[in-house]
Amino acid sequence: MKKAANEALDRRTAETTYTGPVPDQAEMNERMARIQDASLQQFAQMRGEIGDLMDRISRGR
Repeated sequence: MKKAANEALDRRTAETTYTGPVPDQAEMNERMARIQDASLQQFAQMRGEIGDLMDRISRGR
């Protein structure tokens, strides 16, 4: 039973181990920073537009 369990675990490890190139962590961090900056800009724009809409609604337009 122990041998079968170990063989199953070994097969699972072999099937799920990533064998491709290792991503460049610095590049990944840079990309994530750009995505976060873009997201913040989008949220700021949406916040302004929502604020404008709420003002128009409160004025009865």
